[in-house]
Amino acid sequence: MTAIPTRPPAAASDAWRRRCGTALLALLAGCAPLGQRPVPPSVTLEAVRVTRLAPTDARFTVTLAVHNPNAYDLAVNALDARLAVEGQPLLDGRLAAPATLAGGATSRIDIEARTTLAAVAAALERASRRPTVRYDVTGTAVVQDGMRLPFARSGELPVGDFPGGRR
Repeated sequence: MTAIPTRPPAAASDAWRRRCGTALLALLAGCAPLGQRPVPPSVTLEAVRVTRLAPTDARFTVTLAVHNPNAYDLAVNALDARLAVEGQPLLDGRLAAPATLAGGATSRIDIEARTTLAAVAAALERASRRPTVRYDVTGTAVVQDGMRLPFARSGELPVGDFPGGRR
């Protein structure tokens, strides 16, 4: 003869619901960063280093200080950046390798960038007219599961810090 399941007592059922509810809330709290759109990072130009000069192209490593204002780490899978000097485009670059930006902290990341020797000469000529050089860094970071976060930063560097030095 088969036994017919009986309903658990109401007290056991209520306790089971509370435990499931608590477990579900804990799970959702742990996944909260996954459902939120992260606040875009702030970016500051730290340095521009020449890595190669040739008649046909110029290559640079651009170091950016990237502050993650979120309370959780951001995995940066890709990052495209553009640097303009005195309002004129100078170079385009990409993140060399994926990086993790610690939550609430500033991380330094390097961008491998290319341009033409003519663009470098024009930027140096424009920079020679002023004691400081205006720059604009713009781009997009691809974080977490493909979410795109735009960023932009403008500032000035002393001419002595251009093209390679700390801000």
